[in-house]
Amino acid sequence: MHVQYDYQSIPVNLTLRNTIFRGIGENSPIFVSAGTNLTADHNLFYTPKSEFVLDYGGTIYNANNINSLGSGNLYRDPLFVNPAFGTTGDYHLRDGSPAIDNGSSTDAPTDDLDGNPRPQGVGFDIGAYER
Repeated sequence: MHVQYDYQSIPVNLTLRNTIFRGIGENSPIFVSAGTNLTADHNLFYTPKSEFVLDYGGTIYNANNINSLGSGNLYRDPLFVNPAFGTTGDYHLRDGSPAIDNGSSTDAPTDDLDGNPRPQGVGFDIGAYER
């Protein structure tokens, strides 16, 4: 993901919340320009083949410091049922996923993509589907 690199003089407010970022390709980090006002909380990041996860405002975030980007940010494998590239995958969460019950209720939709009410457990799940 690249944010606001073409028109850095135009201010952008970006909120990333309850989102899973899984980049398994070589060198697949996220780039957010310094001109962006970024709020990032309760996200799950996983980029096992990249040296770093996210570059924002001159700070490089990796698996060891991504939690300093904002409250509730984690770095771990999301444990999708059947992630895929080029074919249809299944992005529901398996048992033991770190996304389960680690999301935020702030601005969260009342239903997941399957139409199931949120939350299902003790808390909101990170991602598009409640476990």
